[in-house]
Amino acid sequence: MEYTSRHTDGKRINTRSARRPCFLPGRIEGYGTKLQRDIDGKKTWNDFFFHVVAPPAMLDHGVWPDSPTGYRAANEEYCGHMMRLTRALFEHLSLGLGLEKGAMAEAFGGDELVFLQKINFYPPCPQPELTLGVAPHTDMSTLTVLVPNEVQGLQVFRDGHWYDVKHVPDALIVHIGDQIEASMNELEPN
Repeated sequence: MEYTSRHTDGKRINTRSARRPCFLPGRIEGYGTKLQRDIDGKKTWNDFFFHVVAPPAMLDHGVWPDSPTGYRAANEEYCGHMMRLTRALFEHLSLGLGLEKGAMAEAFGGDELVFLQKINFYPPCPQPELTLGVAPHTDMSTLTVLVPNEVQGLQVFRDGHWYDVKHVPDALIVHIGDQIEASMNELEPN
């Protein structure tokens, strides 16, 4: 994906392919930005690309980027690994909760489980003290798997305090999302 930034009259402009629109009504895929939100006197400062990677019936390669040229093949391979990891996590969570091995995967869609991918881009900011990368939030998903880098920024909120998440090289970060928390009372152990 190629993001190009230009500054005109103090406004940041992102140049994208004309056939790659931002979110359209009724769609959850496309490019977007969170440069406009104001939270406690700070603005969020990131661009993103969001798209469905499974199940196949929901794929729309028309919103996928044309460049870099190897994006589609690399993304399909990467997402295949992430889907296997997610299914294994569901199995371990199910067993740990005293459920049948496939209970959680089945409860959240089985073979039609929807996998979404979000790629964030945090452009350099001329006044970082006035910005946030992402506003405080919970994840609406069942599971979120983050591939972090060495740039510190992720925090967790616990017991009324924010704590930095330490970067561990070659590690993934897994969040249990809102959907699992909301469904816990409906999942019955063996």
